[in-house]
Amino acid sequence: MRRAGARCAVIHSRSGYGAPVQRAGVDVVAEGVSVRGPMGPVFENVSTAVPVGGALLVRGPAGSGRTSLLLALSGRMRFVSGAVRVGPHLLPAESAAVRGLVAIARANPACFLEERLRVADLVAERCWIDRVPESAVRASLERLELDLPGKALVDELDPAAATLLSLALATAREPGAVVVDEPDAGCGPADD
Repeated sequence: MRRAGARCAVIHSRSGYGAPVQRAGVDVVAEGVSVRGPMGPVFENVSTAVPVGGALLVRGPAGSGRTSLLLALSGRMRFVSGAVRVGPHLLPAESAAVRGLVAIARANPACFLEERLRVADLVAERCWIDRVPESAVRASLERLELDLPGKALVDELDPAAATLLSLALATAREPGAVVVDEPDAGCGPADD
């Protein structure tokens, strides 16, 4: 484990997490990555390696730099020092290519499911944004064993179903990697 500043920590990365990878994925390697904002360091000197098909858990309280780290590793936030490689692409020079490889399922407040939208609206939106057929989104929903009524509003879904819906929408285009910030939001005893 390497500390990410004093506020969040890279806890765990391992391969073979969950179901076997059916499509080619990408590895993510970071060495000494730091992000600074107007108020100073967001996180500093983070190093990690996530193999193809692996999982990375970043733990920390709100405001600890967790989301910023995930966005930096996915080519969506500039870092001030260090090096990141996602598959064959180096950041920041190849940010556009990395953004094409890495899908964001949820990274509040930058990317989340709008609570007032219906499931069917989100499916249609995903088809339009990622230029995938509806059958690709339906296949993602089936892979996650998620059967939601199209008329259901996001705020009517339980937290686990909302997280799975986010994942299904993000994986419809079969990205090399997926980012999910706070995958257990609303699911634990502290959230009751």
